[in-house]
Amino acid sequence: MRAPRADGELRYARIVGRNVRRLRAEQHLSGQQVADAASAKGPHVGRSTISEIETGRVRRAVTVDQLMALAAALDTTPTDLLTDLDASTPEPQ
Repeated sequence: MRAPRADGELRYARIVGRNVRRLRAEQHLSGQQVADAASAKGPHVGRSTISEIETGRVRRAVTVDQLMALAAALDTTPTDLLTDLDASTPEPQ
């Protein structure tokens, strides 16, 4: 895989990471459980990869295959993983 471009791909990788971390916590899943479920539905996704994605320490872009596998493992959609909930929250008035 190639390295992510500075702003765009890393921004989405960070958004995916926040959403993976949130959904994993909500579903009371360990990182290993998510990694195992994602790997069963797509390309191998190791526990260290889950950690890198969640913490924003990604060394490469999250691939479409990984995104699809993570969405399936977390019983959500790829669109939900790509949605920046921080940006879509309305400001209080």
